[in-house]
Amino acid sequence: MTFCKRIARNTRGAAMVEFALVAPILITLLVGAMNIGIYFFAQNSVNNAVEVAAREAAIYPTPSDTQLQALFDDALLKEESTVSVVLGVSHGTATNGTKYVTLSTSYNVPVNLILGKVNDIPVRSERRVYVQD
Repeated sequence: MTFCKRIARNTRGAAMVEFALVAPILITLLVGAMNIGIYFFAQNSVNNAVEVAAREAAIYPTPSDTQLQALFDDALLKEESTVSVVLGVSHGTATNGTKYVTLSTSYNVPVNLILGKVNDIPVRSERRVYVQD
């Protein structure tokens, strides 16, 4: 009986047990925060690149679709420049007769967790620019 009481009063190793219980939750939160940061980085990069292409599309004469794609590719930040991100360019006319160019893009950011990969998160951006004839 005294042996059981002595073991019950012994607190050595309690911190290690508490850490072992809390560590998986902390690591999961850390990896989740890093994935959210990667997503916001990608969203910011794509938004910036579409804005650069939109500013150039607004000038006269309007650049060609391939020139807009090249401007878009140059404006992408490093991580997204390694992935094939395509800029969709569509031309149209508004109801009042004003011509416009719609620039849009979409791609998926991979989400990696410690135990495996889950579904990708889509990153999208779109801008409409009214152009001169």
